[in-house]
Amino acid sequence: MRCVLLAFAALAMVAEPCAAQEVASAQTAAAPYERIYDTLIAQADDRPAIEAGLDWMVKELAKNPDMAAVEAAYPGVTEKLRAAFRPIMTGYSQRVKLAYRPRMVALFQAELTEAEAAEVAEFYASPIGHRLVAGIVDSYRPDAVLGTLGTDQRVDAADVEQDLNSATAGMLHGLSAAETAELYRELAARPAVAKLVPVVPRIAALRAEMEEEPMTAKEEAAIEAAVEEVFASIEPSRPRK
Repeated sequence: MRCVLLAFAALAMVAEPCAAQEVASAQTAAAPYERIYDTLIAQADDRPAIEAGLDWMVKELAKNPDMAAVEAAYPGVTEKLRAAFRPIMTGYSQRVKLAYRPRMVALFQAELTEAEAAEVAEFYASPIGHRLVAGIVDSYRPDAVLGTLGTDQRVDAADVEQDLNSATAGMLHGLSAAETAELYRELAARPAVAKLVPVVPRIAALRAEMEEEPMTAKEEAAIEAAVEEVFASIEPSRPRK
């Protein structure tokens, strides 16, 4: 079962969050392969992963002597930077996930029949499917992926799978005995979900590509503007560029 759950973890972390009502109207018209992705959209939440990235940024800033001096002189400036970067990181994440959506849907088409895809989508829409996705998202921490930052190492599929394994373990630990029993029943009733297992390495490879996706010039400019605005707010006399 763990291999199947790893597949769910991989899918849960590539869906683009949006309003649930927008997904509901799209599900009836979408092909079964798209329904898998679209069902996840209503449940996925970028916030834990984004906050983990912001946590990493704060820790790195604290290591810089100049930034430490600024924080000492203007307490709270690091948190202001965190708040300023959050919407930029959120927009970047959603842009990248949307761009990679067609390639993700193509992976389902390569492994599942339309009937099997519909079965998988039904699982995600079930109460235990909702609980599974929520547990994975809450447990996900991109520690291995973030560990490559500041080095010459590129994110690869092994890094992604390591983080997904950790999220799966965290989700399983959080299930009650009743939820675990329900999960086994649902998986036994929907054998098509096991066919997602061979897709995991390709999903992980795609996630690795997504992690390496560069920011656009507009996004980089937004980061620069956010930094300038924060420093101007804590030091009003400082001239703006």
